[in-house]
Amino acid sequence: MTTLTRDADAPPNTLEVLTTIITLDVNHPATRSILIDAHHAHRLTMSGYAHLLERYDFFTGIKNGHPDHRRALNILYATHGRPDGALQIRLQSDVAPRLANPECDWWRHAIHPDHPPVTKPWKIPASGDIAYQIRANPTTTVQGRRRAITHPDKQLHWWVSHAAKAGLR
Repeated sequence: MTTLTRDADAPPNTLEVLTTIITLDVNHPATRSILIDAHHAHRLTMSGYAHLLERYDFFTGIKNGHPDHRRALNILYATHGRPDGALQIRLQSDVAPRLANPECDWWRHAIHPDHPPVTKPWKIPASGDIAYQIRANPTTTVQGRRRAITHPDKQLHWWVSHAAKAGLR
């Protein structure tokens, strides 16, 4: 299993990964097709919405619907219709992202020190350029219990230190 280098102050047996929250407009036809696919399959995986993204190598082992994607991803809160008409998909990976991978453009932009790692709007190229938001939260797993890093200073430190370790500026 590939993991990010553990911070020096992190407890032992800590796996540091990302929780990704993707928010989509439920009224868009592409989002409706996702809901239908998730309903019939009783799961929502990377392959369920991969057609929305031309390049989506967010996590190691996920590129092009890798057969291990079900083992690598945990869908925490797959389909949640929100009052504001948005669908939230929460993904948590047991495999750390390859931040230095040239195909991880979106991650590299999201972790740029000049852009706070909170929420960033993107355009989905293959779906009529609908807007969606992707937010990545650093997450640690200590002795089987997963916790998000929620303090803004600690989040920023996590992003900047891991970006530096990946050779990003």
